[in-house]
Amino acid sequence: MSEGNLFEQQEKNRRRSALLIAGFVLFFAWIGFGGDLSWYLATKDLPPGQYHHIVPWAGLVTSAIAGAMAWHSWRFGAERVLKATNAREVIAPQSPEEQRFANIVEEMALASGQPQTTVARRFGISQGAVSTIKNKRELPFAPADEE
Repeated sequence: MSEGNLFEQQEKNRRRSALLIAGFVLFFAWIGFGGDLSWYLATKDLPPGQYHHIVPWAGLVTSAIAGAMAWHSWRFGAERVLKATNAREVIAPQSPEEQRFANIVEEMALASGQPQTTVARRFGISQGAVSTIKNKRELPFAPADEE
């Protein structure tokens, strides 16, 4: 199996992620509209004047909630992961280790002919572990730990 280059792998992962998110939304739509169908079947033979379930409120509400959750996760997921791991963007290195790390990232970009990256490092339990790196085209890249 050919793995391709990093950018091909990232594009493949984006497509898979989009399918996963679509599956999530469709699953909740199925649950909601299935509930509406059961509710409709349970109320269709009731005498006139009693409630007849016609508008699929459960399906519409669950689909809207799932869609909102999926959009929020897609839009803000990376930032939430960085925040949860106490990561911060390294704009101006504040220690010799951060300067060395920024230099390594810059050298890697120059050597590969890729755009300069934005660097985020995680601080906390594992001091100096790389959390994430994104280049200007918003393509995530996670190098090995720098130990």
